[in-house]
Amino acid sequence: MPAPKGNQYYKLAKEALGRPRTIPTAEEFAERFLEYVAWSEDNPILAKRASRREGGTTVNGTAKDPETRLDSESKRRPLSMYGFCAFLGVSRKWFEMRLKMLEEKGDGRTEEEEDYFTAMSRAKSIIEMQQYDGASVGDFNATLTMRALGLGDKVDMTSDGAPIQTALPIINIMRDERCAETGGREAE
Repeated sequence: MPAPKGNQYYKLAKEALGRPRTIPTAEEFAERFLEYVAWSEDNPILAKRASRREGGTTVNGTAKDPETRLDSESKRRPLSMYGFCAFLGVSRKWFEMRLKMLEEKGDGRTEEEEDYFTAMSRAKSIIEMQQYDGASVGDFNATLTMRALGLGDKVDMTSDGAPIQTALPIINIMRDERCAETGGREAE
């Protein structure tokens, strides 16, 4: 039996038509990015260090026990793609796929998509710039930052892009029937 005319069954499928966009407009995306940057600045990382002071003597000559003290230091929080995506409530994979999809559209992007692409590209560039600059002046660990940005030294082990050619001879090992009869010793 067909569905009655004038039904509104399509409303039942409203939730099944896909999750609503997390951030519907480029302007909202830019605002959320600025909120993330402000949050990052307002919430530095507290690094804790243990320091040990050796015992000595007091004024009256008694020995003091060694003392361990826990100091905390406030360090600037680096911006990161993982942190930004967590702040937005999306996965990093979603961010990268969305950016790639918009990039592949090229000139076929609508004005709204172009604005979104620009906002996403700028956010990613600003994050990478802050990480690089922070590593350059010693605020962040340079090794970790360069690895995260994919800027490590690459060594070409293939001789200028060509595969390494080896001229090793091929050795065929054939079983000698005499060895089988004598249990592995050569016949006399």
